[in-house]
Amino acid sequence: MRAAAPPLTLRALAWTCAALGGGVLLHLDRLPAWASLTCVALIAWRVLAAQRGLWLPGRLVRALLALTMAFVVLARFHTLNGLSAGTTLLLLMASLK
Repeated sequence: MRAAAPPLTLRALAWTCAALGGGVLLHLDRLPAWASLTCVALIAWRVLAAQRGLWLPGRLVRALLALTMAFVVLARFHTLNGLSAGTTLLLLMASLK
């Protein structure tokens, strides 16, 4: 049987989200505006969900969101490889997590 992970404290989540937000800020001039806004919205949603008990999506919804994001990056850049497409996809997936 797999042991449950210890609960994430709000302080640890805030530091994690701040680090991810810093990564998004470092790439702000290279990311498309829609990707930057999506990352910020997902980070804010996660923090607010922890603070106020808002709804977080389940496994199926997260999988569909991840596939949708990969498809949008593929449609925008015509590839998932390369510096711009890879960075965009990596930041979107990290924000989704």
